[in-house]
Parts: sequence; structure tokens; C-alpha cells
Amino acid sequence: MVRVGDVYSGGGGRFLSAAVCDEIELWDEPLTIENVEVRELQGRKKLVVSFDGMTVLLVLNRTNAMILAQAFGEETDNWKGKSIVLKKTKRSFRGKLVDAIEVQPIEEEQDLSKNKKRKGKR
Repeated sequence: MVRVGDVYSGGGGRFLSAAVCDEIELWDEPLTIENVEVRELQGRKKLVVSFDGMTVLLVLNRTNAMILAQAFGEETDNWKGKSIVLKKTKRSFRGKLVDAIEVQPIEEEQDLSKNKKRKGKR
């Protein structure tokens, strides 16, 4: 038997959604990848990203995984220490247009000090 709380709150945090990003004002804030792991969610393997100083986790859809792989390489161990921002976008889901998260890698040359201080949960 599987408990819902074990799947959705395991690993020390809750999962990010567009609504959670709105709630904790996380859009366009630089986030540093702490770890990437494979988890089975709803019977499917998904990559789950944790961030330095954050308790919330990001489940990557195929598009976001491919964006990060193109920027940082196919091997997810190489993503550790890399920085991204989350962008609010619209996606079709079950026939409706909904708010969604799109990842945007930050190039190493970019000066992160120009970005405002992160307000997300730590």
C-alpha cells in the first residue's frame, strides 16, 4: 500500500507548481541545482530537482528535462551547481490552457548579482 503523503511530501519538501511559484514569489529568481534524482510518480519515472536552500522540489516534464540536458549535458550529475530561473508560461493540459513552469538555464558568464534577492522558502 502506498500513502499519498509518502509520494508527494517525501524527500523533505513539496513539489513546485505554477501556483506555488506565485505563492512564494519564485518566478525569475536564480536557483542553484543541488541534486537531481529519479523518482517514480504515478507509475512513471520522473527527474526531480532539488535546489540549494529550498525545501520545494521541481518535477521535470520532458520539455524541461530536454532544455536542461541541452544546456548542461545529458548526464544529470553535471547539473549540480548550475543555475536556472523559472519562467511562467502557458501549456495545454487536458484540452485547457493552464499556467505552467518552464526552466531557463543561466549561462555561467551571466552576473547573478544583478538579479534581485530570492524570496522563496529556504
